[in-house]
Amino acid sequence: MATISIQRHALIFSPNIFQSRINLYVLYYAPLAICVTYPFIFYFIIILIAPCDGTQWDFTSNMCGYANCYLLYDKFLGMFDWAANNGSP
Repeated sequence: MATISIQRHALIFSPNIFQSRINLYVLYYAPLAICVTYPFIFYFIIILIAPCDGTQWDFTSNMCGYANCYLLYDKFLGMFDWAANNGSP
């Protein structure tokens, strides 16, 4: 939402900013592409690729996947996830 509101502000108050092709790609298409792809890439790497102790994927347990291991064992990633992905928007 923040990206869209900033782009709307740019279109209303300075409509000539998107006249050149470079500005159009850098200021219009790149932020939209980053906003769409960043969450998928971030959570794919953190949840599926990051090393874990193996208890997260115990499918015989009733509480399989109770919490992602980065939330439990890595305080920096847990704080970054909350601050950057949930708190800032």
